[in-house]
Amino acid sequence: MPKESKTISHHNKQPYPESSAPQQTNAKKNVEFVWESYEQQSPLKSKPNFPSPSNSSGGMTQLLGFQDDDPINGFSFSTPSTSGELMNPFPTSDNDLKLSPPNTTTAEDPFKKHNDLSSLTSASFHIACTACREKHIKCDKKLPHCTYCIKHGLTCQYRKPKKRGRPSTKNKNGQSTEDDESEMNGNRVPTFPESTSTMISTANQNFQMDEFPQNSGDMTGWFFNQQQNLKQQQTETQLSRVASSSTTNPIMMNETEIDMAGFSQMPHVDFNNESLMALIRMSRDLNKQLMKRLTVDDYYRSTSMPLIDQRSVEQIFFSEKRSAEANCFLYSIHMLMCQRRGFKEESERAYEKTRAMLSSVFDQWRSFLTACTYCNLSIYCSGEGNDADAVFYLSFVDYYFSQLKEKFSLGQQNLRYLKSIAEMAAGIGVCSEKPIYDELAEVDAESLSKQCHHDVANLLVGFYKYTTGKKKVPPELLQITSQTINQDTIFLYLTLFDMITKLVTQHEANRQKSLTPEQEEISKAICDAFINGTRVLILQQCGYKGKVLEDAANRIAEIFSNEISIGFASPLYMSSVIATCQVHIAIIEEIESGARSNFEFGVDYYSMIDKDIKAMNYLEKQFGRVRKRYSQIIYRLESIKRRREMEVSKLVVNEIERLKSMRNGDGKINFDKSFLSQEHLSSIYSLFHNNNGEAVNSNQQQPIFINIPNENIPQSSATTEVPNFGRNLEDSFDDILNNL
Repeated sequence: MPKESKTISHHNKQPYPESSAPQQTNAKKNVEFVWESYEQQSPLKSKPNFPSPSNSSGGMTQLLGFQDDDPINGFSFSTPSTSGELMNPFPTSDNDLKLSPPNTTTAEDPFKKHNDLSSLTSASFHIACTACREKHIKCDKKLPHCTYCIKHGLTCQYRKPKKRGRPSTKNKNGQSTEDDESEMNGNRVPTFPESTSTMISTANQNFQMDEFPQNSGDMTGWFFNQQQNLKQQQTETQLSRVASSSTTNPIMMNETEIDMAGFSQMPHVDFNNESLMALIRMSRDLNKQLMKRLTVDDYYRSTSMPLIDQRSVEQIFFSEKRSAEANCFLYSIHMLMCQRRGFKEESERAYEKTRAMLSSVFDQWRSFLTACTYCNLSIYCSGEGNDADAVFYLSFVDYYFSQLKEKFSLGQQNLRYLKSIAEMAAGIGVCSEKPIYDELAEVDAESLSKQCHHDVANLLVGFYKYTTGKKKVPPELLQITSQTINQDTIFLYLTLFDMITKLVTQHEANRQKSLTPEQEEISKAICDAFINGTRVLILQQCGYKGKVLEDAANRIAEIFSNEISIGFASPLYMSSVIATCQVHIAIIEEIESGARSNFEFGVDYYSMIDKDIKAMNYLEKQFGRVRKRYSQIIYRLESIKRRREMEVSKLVVNEIERLKSMRNGDGKINFDKSFLSQEHLSSIYSLFHNNNGEAVNSNQQQPIFINIPNENIPQSSATTEVPNFGRNLEDSFDDILNNL
C-alpha cells in the first residue's frame, strides 16, 4: 500500500455541488427575508436538507434540522498510512476504549452510551500547519494545535495543499472529500478540549490487531455497522455540541446577525455567551425552514393550477444554489400566500422584493419561471386594485406564449389557465386594453350598473377563452355582450350563459381527473362560483326578483363565508359577492318595511346578512380593492346587523319584564300581550340551540310561522329536524331562559 495518506470525509453526499464563485454581497440588507439562501443570511455554512415527500414520515425530522452532516464544518479525520495501522482504524466495542480519568469531560458526555466520534480521529495531521510552513520551521503536527503555535499564541491551521494538474474525476456524484472540508470557506480545523485530545491518543494506543476481523467479508460488514453507528451518533450529538461545548467555532458566533424582534429589550442576555447565541441562531434557522415548508404546502392547497410539481418546488426552496429566475418565482409565491392569509405588510415587502430581483432577469422572455413570476404579479396587483399594473405584467406572459412553438407541457398549460384568470381579474376578459375599474369612482348606483354589465361580459368572454384556449372570440359572442342587459336582451344573455356554463362544466370535469382531492374541490368551487355569480349579475341587472335570484345569491354567500379556497380566482368574483350583498340588503329592506316576511322561502335572511359580512371581511382582509371601493357595502351590512340586534334585545328585555310582572300577580298570563313573535322566538331559540353561536344553516327548511299568537306553532312537514318548541309562546320562552 503506498505511503500517501488519503483522507476520507465522514459527511454524506451533498445534494448539490458547492459553487466556487463568491456570492454577491451588494444586495439590500435592510429587511431580512426567509427565502434567501444561507450564504446571504449567515456566515455559518448550513447543509441543505433533502426535501421529503408529503407522505413521508421523515420529512419533519429533516425539517427540524437533524441532518446527517457533522454540525462543525471543516472537521475530518485521516486514516493511518501504514499497513499495520490500516488493520486497526476503528475499535470493535465500547470496552476496547480506555477512556481518560473520570475528571475529564467532553462535549458529548450526555450521550456516552455510543462510541465517541472524536475517538475515531487521528492525533496528528499529516502535514505541517500554515504558521510553521510560513516560518520554515519543523512542526510536530499535533491536533488540535501544534506546540509552536501554542507557545507563541498563533492560530494553528491545517490545510491540505492544492494538487497540481487536472482535478480528479473519481467522485462523479459530487461526494465531498477532506480537501473540500478543509478548504471550505477558509475554516480552520476546530479546536477541541484538551480532554478530547487525551481520549483520542488513549484510544489509538489501545487498538489491538487481533480484535479486527481478518476476513474481508466480515470486515466489510463490520465497517458498515460502524458507519451506521456514526450516523446515529451524529444525530444525537448535534445539539449537545452547540449547547455544552465551551470552545464553539467562532465562525458560528456572528453577533451582528442577531436582529430578532424584541431582542434588544432582553436586559439579561449575555451577548458573549457563544452557546446561547448559537442556539438562538439555530432556532431562527429552524423557523425559516418551517416557514418555507408551510408556504409550499399552502401554495398547493390554494390552487388547482400548480405551475410546477411540488417535489420540484421543494428542491428549489431548500437548495442553496438557485438561479435568479427561481428566486423571483419563489418570492412571488410567498407574496400570493401572504396576500391570501391577510398579511398585508409582509405581502407588500415580498412584492417589492420580487420586483427588485426581477430587474436583473426581466428580459428573459424564454424563461418559464420568469413568465410565471409576471403572472403572479398580475394576480397580486388585481387583488390590490392596481389593474393598470396587472395588465402591464400580463403583456409579458402574452409575448411568452406568442413565441412558444412546441406543444404545451402541464406547467405551461396551467400557466395559460392562470393567465385567463388573471385577465378576468384585471377586467380585460373582453379584449379591452384598458381596464374599466380604474375609470370608476366611489361606489354609486350608476357606477355599479356600469360595472355589473362589464362584469357579465368579462366573465362570459373570459371563460370562453379559458375553456377553449382561443385568443380570438367569435364576433357573435362579442355582439351579444356589447348590448345592455334589459328585458329585451335577457333571452340572448341567458342562452349565451347556458352555452358557456356547459363548456365550463365539461372542461372542469375533464381537468379534475388528474387533480388531487384538494385541487378537485377548488376546481368545483371555481365552477360553482362562476355559475351562480354570473346568474346573480344577469338577473339583478335586468331587474328580476324571485327565488332563482335569491337561491343563487345564497349559494355565493355560502361559498365565500366559509373561507374555503377557490385558488387565485377570488379577485374576479368580487363583483358577484357585491351583487349578492345588494340582493340581501334589498330583501331586508322589504322585511323591515313589512312587504314580506323573513321566512318566505324558508330562509332566515338575517343569517344571510351575517354570511355576507363574513365574506366581505375575508375579502377585505385579503385584497386592497375591497378596502378601496366597497367599504360602503360593509357599512350597510353592519348597520342592518346592529339594528336587528338592538330590536331583538329590546323585545327580549320587555318580554322578561312582562313575565315577571304577570307571575307576581294572580298567575294568569295574557298571551296577546307578548312582545315576541314566533319569528323572533325561533331565531333566538335556534341561536342558542346550536351551541356554537351561529344561526341555523340556510339549507335547512324553516317553518313558515303564522301570526296567530294563541295557537300552537305549526310543525314543518320537511324531513329536516326542527327545534321542539313548547305548546305555547310562554313555555318556549321559558326554554330560552333555561338555556341562557
